[in-house]
Amino acid sequence: MSRDRSMAYQPGSQRSIPRPRTAPGALANLKHLLYELYVEAGSPPVARLSELIGADDQLPGAPSKDTIHRIIGSKELPPRQADAISVSAVLARAAGWDPVHTMEQVRQAWVAARLIEPLGLPVADLDPFTLEVHRSIEAEEGSEQLTLPSYVPRDHDRELRNVVKRAVGGVSAMATLTGGSSTGKTRALWEALQYLPPSWRVWQPLDSGRLDRLLADLDSVGPRTVIWLNEAQRALFADSSGAGELAGAALRRVLGDRSRAPVLVLATLWPEYWSVLTAEPCQDGRDPHAHARYLLDGTAIRVPEVFAGQDLGRLVEASTTDRRLELALSHADEGHITQYLAGVPALLQRRLNAPAPARALIDAAMDLRRLGHSEAIALDLLEQAACAYMTDLQFELLSDDWLEKALAYAAEPQRGTRGPLTRIRSRVGRPTGTTIRYRLADPLDHVGRKERRYQAPPALLWECLVAHASPADSHRLGLSAEESGLPHTAMTLYRRAATKGNAAAALDAAQLLELLERYEEALEWYEAADRLGSPQGLRFAAYMCACAELWDRATDLCLRSARSGQLLSLLECADFMWELGYPGDPDEWLDQALVDVLDSVSFEDALQGYRRTGQRAEAGRMLLIMGRRSEGLSLLRECAADGDFFSANRAAAVIEREGGTESLLKWLVELAGQGGAGAIYPISTTVKILKEAGRVEEAIELLKAWGSGGDTTAAEQLVKLLTELGRIEEADDWLQQTCVRHPAVAWQRAELLLKMDRTAEAEALLRVLATSSVWGVPERLAELLEKKGRADEAVGWYRVAAEADAVHAVSSATRLMISTGRAEEALHWLRTLHGPDSVRERLECAEWALTALSRAQDAARLRRFGWEPDGSIATPWCVPPRDIP
Repeated sequence: MSRDRSMAYQPGSQRSIPRPRTAPGALANLKHLLYELYVEAGSPPVARLSELIGADDQLPGAPSKDTIHRIIGSKELPPRQADAISVSAVLARAAGWDPVHTMEQVRQAWVAARLIEPLGLPVADLDPFTLEVHRSIEAEEGSEQLTLPSYVPRDHDRELRNVVKRAVGGVSAMATLTGGSSTGKTRALWEALQYLPPSWRVWQPLDSGRLDRLLADLDSVGPRTVIWLNEAQRALFADSSGAGELAGAALRRVLGDRSRAPVLVLATLWPEYWSVLTAEPCQDGRDPHAHARYLLDGTAIRVPEVFAGQDLGRLVEASTTDRRLELALSHADEGHITQYLAGVPALLQRRLNAPAPARALIDAAMDLRRLGHSEAIALDLLEQAACAYMTDLQFELLSDDWLEKALAYAAEPQRGTRGPLTRIRSRVGRPTGTTIRYRLADPLDHVGRKERRYQAPPALLWECLVAHASPADSHRLGLSAEESGLPHTAMTLYRRAATKGNAAAALDAAQLLELLERYEEALEWYEAADRLGSPQGLRFAAYMCACAELWDRATDLCLRSARSGQLLSLLECADFMWELGYPGDPDEWLDQALVDVLDSVSFEDALQGYRRTGQRAEAGRMLLIMGRRSEGLSLLRECAADGDFFSANRAAAVIEREGGTESLLKWLVELAGQGGAGAIYPISTTVKILKEAGRVEEAIELLKAWGSGGDTTAAEQLVKLLTELGRIEEADDWLQQTCVRHPAVAWQRAELLLKMDRTAEAEALLRVLATSSVWGVPERLAELLEKKGRADEAVGWYRVAAEADAVHAVSSATRLMISTGRAEEALHWLRTLHGPDSVRERLECAEWALTALSRAQDAARLRRFGWEPDGSIATPWCVPPRDIP
């Protein structure tokens, strides 16, 4: 049949219908077929299509003009098959297609799209408990509560509702509720679902071990779908396979895909998980959670730990009609209402009152989790680890069925919540031979990380981990072993992770050996990290060799790194040649190296390599070198906003060179206003520029604005500047007003009081701040007490500071203990101290203590080999990178 030219679209008669954006799948196939027909037919007016359909009595449908428009241009499934077939028939005639064959194609495509079951369940069919909302306490002993307690909305609920409204309005959105265990995050998400229209569905993709399902099914997510990510760390934490980053990237694609809109992602995270997932890249270039950071950016809604103020008043009112709220108000500690409702007190009491075998199982699980073991703990490991938490007598008196009894006690539900330990079960049945695994209750996990953070686990636990830890867990566990001053144990765990391809574990092994000054062994591991794909391996090795003045090896490593695509290694090499006193001419070496390397690696190759491995700062620098200023500067600005000092410095140089000082100041002020880790550089640089230009008052006003918002860097700079100008009373007045709203700023007032010789007031203020967990205050209080000759008190506060990761407090406490004849005590304390930023300091301080005890040989051995889990100084050991590809 020839094409009906009378249907062709005439300019000005009707605007062409835009092509619908539809998520991949059967519906997309149908919409593509219909739109292809429409285009082939010449994009005819809807009115003309309506006339032709109405004139043909043989067609099965009679759609209106609006319906015809929706069939062609809407991303929805046509409600009536007959209407879609009728439209396809007249379009096929105009397009010169076979109408009969085309009608059958559309019929089959419509049926396929109609039969597709969307992901998730309709909002009306949902049950809060299947979405992991905690069951509440019982109103009366023995009663069964099938409903949730009355809900009292708070500020975070209003924020969350705005996100939901945005999604209902057609824009894909995400909200992440952050807060501690049992603060009501999941319940708040459940309440937000009640604002969705009935056409929405909720998809809960994750249970333990089902990350593969999330990655496989995300491509099927369609419009008006809620992706429910309770405990989102299960999906987003990267392991050695990179699955967490794959999940983060997939979720970003779904949210950014307009054809799927609207999609709503609702997630919950503990603050510590949020901090890790959103942390800026490491100084060495590692960025294990890049996709998670971009996904979560701007989505956080904080859920408070307690009810207070007006919220508490509304809760009191609601409790008059809900017995459970009345009980919570009567018994909850300091406003921890949601925690009490979820049965946390009973859960904690069950652990505290547990028989020795059950308590050992629970405590072992708590330590395993805080040291880095994954959520699912194998029963074999749990059983052996528990033996480390019993006394000899308790162990000898164990019955043959002790494990079964202890597990039964630990698994007993507490007022509707899980017991301390719960067996992880599969709904589809457990395949033969699958390992039995248990999960620790979230509140106990939270308590363990907080209360047991500085407790050294039993030596036997480390032995169990060395024997049984999986490669996926070994890297995290190795980091904990290193933080505990157990380098031999850490190296063993790092090697297990590296043998399965974990380049980061190999890099950490190399850096640990370098810290121990075992440079040849460290070089082997840097080489292994490079083979596993670490972009930093050869670069770090080169710097290590340069520090040892092994220039031939250092330059060779830099050249190898550059030939592998890390072209900036040559510039870094020239930099540390200048820094470390290279005997030749660094610029001459660089010129020749570039000539040699550019024969095999181009700037474009290097750029693509940096992009492929997620090295944003390096990619930005490379773009500048290539003359692509706009792209490079944009990347460096992004890195600067994430707190990268070097990127901020490079971006500032470009901005000032091209736009002048005013342009630079404008950017710095904007960057400082964003707050967070990226504010330190712009604040200090802005003050420096304005002072040099004689614009001191302008600097003061900016610092006051930033400091009034709680920025401690701005407050410190302001006090320093006003003090230099002799305006110390003005500084004190400002601090008194600001610290009412922001206690962390009060530290600066204590410093100012010391400058004003008001020591007693400063000490009193520091004591108050020290008990409110303001970082850095305990160390400052200890320094003040030491100056006053109150050594015992000073040691106590130095130890508090050290256990809060104040690195320099470790050496201060050790020095003071040794000087007061407490070297043995210092040694014991250093052995049990656990902290990520004080490994080197602890080993050095332990050397001082051993030397003071006339144990010079032990000191030398400790420096090189560290401790063993039983507290003894390790005998010489070597963990080479064998079995690593």
